[in-house]
Amino acid sequence: MTQLPPRLSRTLLGHYHEMMAAYHRSAAHKLPGGKGVIREDAVANFIGTWLSKRNRPHTNVFASAIGGEQLGPELDLVVLDEFDGVAWPIDAGAVNAVVTWEQIRVVVEVKSTLTEHTLNKACEAMNEVAAFAERNGDPVPTRLLFAYQIDPDLKDDLLYQFEEQGSDSYPFDAFVILQCGVFCSSELNDLRWGFASGLAPEKVANDGPYQDKAALEFGEQTRFARGFRSMGDGSHEETLMALACIVTNAVTDGKSTQALLSALKRVEYFPIS
Repeated sequence: MTQLPPRLSRTLLGHYHEMMAAYHRSAAHKLPGGKGVIREDAVANFIGTWLSKRNRPHTNVFASAIGGEQLGPELDLVVLDEFDGVAWPIDAGAVNAVVTWEQIRVVVEVKSTLTEHTLNKACEAMNEVAAFAERNGDPVPTRLLFAYQIDPDLKDDLLYQFEEQGSDSYPFDAFVILQCGVFCSSELNDLRWGFASGLAPEKVANDGPYQDKAALEFGEQTRFARGFRSMGDGSHEETLMALACIVTNAVTDGKSTQALLSALKRVEYFPIS
């Protein structure tokens, strides 16, 4: 696997420590809900670093469709296309907001510690998102689950299920678990295969070596369904880079992915001496 350039690697490691600092600092918050807000905001701040001004992350939102139908669950984090979409704060601290459903490009469930219970709750919420999109005739936004930590009792079972069950067994396009790495559904296979060498999905489709790799991987999976597969090497730096790549690819429909991956994965930038 191609390693990240040292300068980018250090930057991403810095982002990781910033996020973990927010995680540990929020543990002292006197209100349980306050912990979640701080931790969700830390994820939103990281995601926002990699997006244009057109697309902005919002936390703790309620979604409303053009026809007036309301999505039931509160969403931890969304990325909203603000050229056409609108977000209205509904309290003095701007903790919660109402956003226009049709302009949501990414939905992220944020968990402090992923347990069997919180995983089931997240799946319920994402199933409602998919059903809401179907009722309104809209495409389903890219759905991610982000977890700072994972319960040791769940970790081995979940990683086994990623391998042995089809990726449609969970209503997510990818899991981002800081302790383990990023695991993508088969919908993101081309993005996952090309990530290591800085190739966007459309480039992977025409790249012989990666098509051979895809065929080999598919052959190895013939005895079981196509499950979630790891993206990156599992390090903190590659995990966050993969998250940035998935979100950017989703909000730009892949138009900027090749340029950014080529620049960040293949080139080292040196400061002016």
